[in-house]
Amino acid sequence: MSKISKKLAHDLKNPLTIINGYISLLSDVDLSEEQMDYIKKIQEASINLLKIIDENTESVPEK
Repeated sequence: MSKISKKLAHDLKNPLTIINGYISLLSDVDLSEEQMDYIKKIQEASINLLKIIDENTESVPEK
């Protein structure tokens, strides 16, 4: 994987990991059902984005 690809993957994954951490914290708080639905949607989206980043960066050949 090129240096640019590694940096891009890191720059995208780092904020998503932080978002997932905040989601975990929010999951421990007493929230309404509607708020929990939003939290679940955000969590699913961030996990899917992390998977997409991993799949695409793994397929980039080393230069």
